[in-house]
Amino acid sequence: MVSFRQSTVLLSLLSWSFASNPRPYPPPDAHLQTTSILNHESYLDGLDDHQWYLDNIPFIDVPDKSMQDVYYYRASVIKRHLKWAHEGHGFIETEFIHPVSWASKFQLRWLRDQDYAKNLIEAYTRGGIEKLSYITYTHYVHRGILEHAQATGDIPFLVSQLDGMVSIYHLWNTTRDNRTGLYHRNPLQDAQEYSLPGYLTGGPGGGPMQEWNDFGLSSSMGGGK
Repeated sequence: MVSFRQSTVLLSLLSWSFASNPRPYPPPDAHLQTTSILNHESYLDGLDDHQWYLDNIPFIDVPDKSMQDVYYYRASVIKRHLKWAHEGHGFIETEFIHPVSWASKFQLRWLRDQDYAKNLIEAYTRGGIEKLSYITYTHYVHRGILEHAQATGDIPFLVSQLDGMVSIYHLWNTTRDNRTGLYHRNPLQDAQEYSLPGYLTGGPGGGPMQEWNDFGLSSSMGGGK
């Protein structure tokens, strides 16, 4: 999941403090028997806290060294952006290592410990991020929730989030033009440049990004056609 914005806005609103990492040990699936043909430690040179990677990431070995280096670098990026909020809310995934007034998230669905992804999903669905800071940037958190279920097979968790997904969807009704059936945004409020028509006429306007965002939201809840 990439490019959702608002995490640090929520952090500032709730005055969350980043505590030490209370990671869950043993891993939730430690009882499963696994087979390993790779020496996992050998892929972690230059990375801190080897145990976190050993507990969480899939290990790969491919002929293309550049691709392999990028893969493990991306895993390190995920780890650096995981921040513990507090008990009851769990982890949040930020866009910037040093907190700023906007934030976004990274890919979590492939981590072995799924609490990281679930904590982030619930920051939206329990009425946190957008209910407190209101809608700002378009995003595809609904699609991310669906793809999380597809990757993990955790369909009950997906179903348990449906009410929250519907609530998020309805927050965007204020940006819908009932005459055209299209959603509209001011491009600069959505981290995009003005289009030529938008620059000339001013104000919010419809666009592919907003319409595809709405399609992703509705299709993830079974409503997209």
